[in-house]
Order: sequence, then structure tokens, then C-alpha cells
Amino acid sequence: AKVQPWVEWALQSQREDGYFGPAQDYPYEAGLQRDNSADWWPRMVVLKILQQYYSATGDRRVVDFMTRYFRYQLKTLPEKPLGHWTFWARYRVCDNLQAVYWLYNLTGDGFLLELGDLLHSQGHDFTRMFLRSDDLKRFGSIHCVNLAQGLKEPVIYYQQHPDREYIDAVKKGLSDIRLLHGQPQGMFGGDEGLHGNNPTQGSELCSAVELMYSLEKMTEITGDVAFADHLERIAFNALPTQVTDDFMHKQYFQQPNQVMATRHTHNFYEDANHARTDIVFGTLSGYPCCFSNMHQGWPKFTQNLWYAAPGGGVAAMLYSPSEVSLKVGGGHAVTIGEDTAYPMEDEIRFTIRMSGKKACKFPFHLRIPAWCRNAEVCLNGTVIGNPRGGSMAVFDREWRDGDRLVLRLPMEVTTSRWYENSVAVERGPLVYALAMRETWEKK
Repeated sequence: AKVQPWVEWALQSQREDGYFGPAQDYPYEAGLQRDNSADWWPRMVVLKILQQYYSATGDRRVVDFMTRYFRYQLKTLPEKPLGHWTFWARYRVCDNLQAVYWLYNLTGDGFLLELGDLLHSQGHDFTRMFLRSDDLKRFGSIHCVNLAQGLKEPVIYYQQHPDREYIDAVKKGLSDIRLLHGQPQGMFGGDEGLHGNNPTQGSELCSAVELMYSLEKMTEITGDVAFADHLERIAFNALPTQVTDDFMHKQYFQQPNQVMATRHTHNFYEDANHARTDIVFGTLSGYPCCFSNMHQGWPKFTQNLWYAAPGGGVAAMLYSPSEVSLKVGGGHAVTIGEDTAYPMEDEIRFTIRMSGKKACKFPFHLRIPAWCRNAEVCLNGTVIGNPRGGSMAVFDREWRDGDRLVLRLPMEVTTSRWYENSVAVERGPLVYALAMRETWEKK
């Protein structure tokens, strides 16, 4: 009910040629002051919204709308490429690209693959950046949110051109980011520009939710446990602490070593631009982009808890209390309930319910995080496996109505080394913080 008026406006704004959005007459073509409302990038955000809307409603208008718009892009991009108005679209082209492939999987229209190649060729070359440049070694070489969003581009494009180089590029990029800019909560130093791993450097809230989305898309495509492990680290550590419980206030930047959230100047990359409100909890603290962007974190995380898997199977890639209904095996309807207090506890309990109570054979995939050394899987009270950490455990068997599968992921307290040999204390996917007495003051 809340979103429908905005969706209707977007759908009804489409012109005959496929373009959509604010009705501008392109004043830049008349030699007037440049108008950024025609930029490609804001429309990429709307495409993601329409994907979510379609997944909830099945509204066929979305398919027709996106088909017309992508035909417009294919015709127009050669003349007005991604960087024609601003640089944002070049760095964030992967959000456009993933929507193109999403639509292709629904319609099979061949022109969409032509558009995919065109978008990739016009976007920032993250593959080269990660494999053959020194950009990650330099402060300020890339905007922090552009990096969080663009990181997935090689993996998105890999779907059309499955060259291992694209996966290797992202793996190397993540490794270098961890070494040069990484922070214990899963983020990187990026207070606007990329800014190292000093624990007093800020990490933008937009970067957190966009990096989560990138990791979700890469997990979806590759099934790689490491991407899901990294995703949980951000979701359970960075995201909850940067937003108030009622989702009415947020921090624009967060510091791993943060003893004060007060209004004063910090050693951030461009602190003077933010009126010294970077880490203050508020609605308009810092720039307002994060207040709009923070709400996608949990819904998209929830959407990526479960996946369809090869062989008519199901995969639990992320763990949280949930329930999924899907078809497995030869099309049998099944509902799986997940009961857990993970990551506060180490036990995850699944209950399988069959439609019609009839038994069915299908593979059940469980992600075993890399940090877990002694995982245990029990079926109806009997141990059926001790899978190794960093793997997908697959149990391909006949399942019966009422089966209870329990996954235990024992969590050990460990330490990890970071900036100048500083130490973080961890347990499972959680990073611990020193308990501090707080004094809150509203201004």
C-alpha cells in the first residue's frame, strides 16, 4: 500500500520510446545549462525497485516496461554513453546489468545480451582495476560506495561470459581491500574516498548496504561460501550498530574504534563537506543518501536466506529465523521452517513439512562457515555428518514430513590482527566491542 503510488508513477512516466522518469526536454541539447535528471544512474535504482515489486506481485507490466526501456538503452547508449551526464552510472553499471540479465531469464530476448555487452564495455573496468592496477593502494582513488556497488560487476558479467578471470578479479580485489583498507566489522575505510584501515577512519552506511547487496548477488551466482561469510559479518556487526532500533536515525559514517558520536571535525577524507555531523545519530546527519539507502539492508538480506539449488534442491546460505515454501525434486511442494537465535547461539533447527505428507527425495544444501571447525548435522536426533568449515554440506536423501534437521556450528573465541597489529576479538560471525557506559544527549 505504501509503495504502490510510487510504482504507478514510475510505470506511467514511460514515454513511447521507452525512456522513463521526470518529463524533461533535455535542455543540454538546446545548449542550456546541463540537466542531470536525464542521468542513467537514478533509473538503475528504480529498476531494482521494480524487480522487488515484481517478485512480490508478478505484475506483468514490469516486464513490458523494462523491455521497452532496455530497447531504448540499446539504441541510445552509443550516442549518449553511461558517462554522458555524470560518472555515477559508469561505476554503478552493474545494477543496470543485473537487471538486464534478470529480465533475460524471464523473456529470453536476445537483444538483452547485446545490451549486456554494451553496458559492460562502457562501465568502469573493475576487472582491470583489481588485477592490473594499483588503484586500491592509493587513498581517494575511488568513491567508497562506488567500490561497494561496483565490486560485483565482474561476477555479474561472468554469467554471460563465464571466464574465470572475472571471479579471480573480485577475489583478489576483496583480498587487497582487506589488507589495505579492511576493518573488523567487514567494511573498509571509506569516508567518501577510499581511506585505509586505521580504526578511526569512517565507513559509510551506504557502503554497508550496497556491499551486502553485492555479496548477495555474487553468492546467488557462484554459491561461494566466502561471499556469504563476508555478508554475515557486515549484516551482524556493521549494519545493526549504524542505525537506531526504530530506523528513524542513522550514522552517516561509523568508526570501528568509536568512543564518541559527537559533532566535531574528524580525520575523514572530506570532513569539511559534512558540517561535522558525519558520525552523529540523526536524520540528516552527513548527507541524506544513507537515510534513504539504509532500508534495503534487511529486506534484501532476508530475500537471500534461501536459494533453489541444482537437482531440484534447496540451499540455506544464510541463517536467521525464517520459513520458505518451494518446489523440490520433481515439483513437490515443501515448506521448511528455520528456528534459531543465530548468531547469538550455535544451533539452527529445520523442520520439513511435505504437502500431502508424501515423502520426497531432494538435496538439502547447508553452508558451513569457514570459521567453524567442528560442525555437526543431526537428523531426528542421529548424527549424519560432520562437514568441514568453508564448504557446502549436501544431504541428498528421501525426506519425510516432520523431519527435523539440526545444524550445530560451535563458536570459538578467537582473535584477528588488523591495523598496526591491533587485535579484534571474535566469536563465530560476531566481532566483540568493549562495553561502555553511554551518555545520550538530544540536540
